[in-house]
Amino acid sequence: MVSLDDPAILDQVPELSAPPLAGRFTVLVSSASLSQSVADAFGRAGPPLLVTTADHALLDPAMLAHFLEGAERAGADAAFGVAGASTIRATYPDTRRTFLRFRDDGYSGANLFLLRTAAAARGIDFWRRIERDRKAPWRLARAFGPVLMVAYLLRLATLAQAMALVSRRMGIRVAAVVMPTAEAAIDVDKPADLDLVESILGHRNGVGRPA
Repeated sequence: MVSLDDPAILDQVPELSAPPLAGRFTVLVSSASLSQSVADAFGRAGPPLLVTTADHALLDPAMLAHFLEGAERAGADAAFGVAGASTIRATYPDTRRTFLRFRDDGYSGANLFLLRTAAAARGIDFWRRIERDRKAPWRLARAFGPVLMVAYLLRLATLAQAMALVSRRMGIRVAAVVMPTAEAAIDVDKPADLDLVESILGHRNGVGRPA
């Protein structure tokens, strides 16, 4: 399924109407928020539902395999991908990301989500309530209750311990899957991101080096 504001834009991509893609996807009109769009897709398709964003230009099969295997191994109802600050900075020290900071490391989202079981619907409902605060880590922590807020502000909990608190708060099993590569957390939010992604893809194709 492809969710977007204006389905007519797909008419500009002739590859979508030719094999092997023709007839293999459904177009959904996006809702006012990302969380509601995901809720609409989940209501239509049911679990398991893998979700990613259109600006995840570096997503590849290896990332997907690692993420799905990690979510399955954790037995999660809902899972999301993250990349460690140490991993990102070691490879791309100049890129700017939003990090959630825990005792073991900081983590940036990888725009990968798996709604693995029917219970994940509770996670979507919670997400809808906190979506407006997604760029304010301390507000996110507050939404998850005082224990997690204190643990986050004082960096008392590791990522795994924080996920245990989140799971208890939400009443479902939530897992964060740590991705092994920095590229998993690089999406295209601003012109500098586009320059970086183009540099990385150019390097993969043998043109220059990643910046």
